[in-house]
Amino acid sequence: MREDFQGHPPHAPSPHPGRGQDVSARVRRFGRRAADPADRRGRGACRGRRRRRPDRRQPRATAPVGADPGRPRLRASLVFGRHRRAVAGPRRAVADPLPKGAAVSDKPLIDALVATLKAAPAVTAIAGQRVYGAGPRLPTYPCVVVTRAEGRAVGGVGGEGIEHLLTLTCASRFGGPEEARALVAAVRAALHDARPTLVGRRLVNLRVPYADVFAGADRETTLGIVRVRAVTEAL
Repeated sequence: MREDFQGHPPHAPSPHPGRGQDVSARVRRFGRRAADPADRRGRGACRGRRRRRPDRRQPRATAPVGADPGRPRLRASLVFGRHRRAVAGPRRAVADPLPKGAAVSDKPLIDALVATLKAAPAVTAIAGQRVYGAGPRLPTYPCVVVTRAEGRAVGGVGGEGIEHLLTLTCASRFGGPEEARALVAAVRAALHDARPTLVGRRLVNLRVPYADVFAGADRETTLGIVRVRAVTEAL
């Protein structure tokens, strides 16, 4: 058999010093991937030695002494939450304590505003009698709903004056902002400087300081916000 000038048989690949004969050029250039057979054995050997994650869940609170063992225990978060609320005292949505409890409720004012809007021709021409003091379960558009009511104590006769901040939402699905704008304008004109009669309270003033119209999140409903500020005092 003839040999070349280096002593190798013809048509035989020349051995490269320092490199294996069974390693491809891709492996020599980029390295071995995890999917190669040589690495699968190593991965399979490490599967049983994975470290488990620590359990971060907190144990349930122990039952107090003298508790009834037949009754289920509450979670610690509920128990501690009730304890914090008991220490902090009852929650109030006003800056100062209000006198006479139910006598300063927002319900008389809300009922008076609803009656005033239902009697306004400009409002009923658009929304009819769909004016609600609370949100209906299945609303029919357009409609007006009292969605928020706040109150805080202010000076007045005998120190029993209450400032009421109400938010009325006008909702429309007319297909554009025109109907919502007209309804907001009608509600604002009907309530600004109005003098409705309240049950158990005297109305000092009634103003509409803010109104806005914008598109809803569903892009089908146009919403209008009318904020009402009223001050009432005891009879």
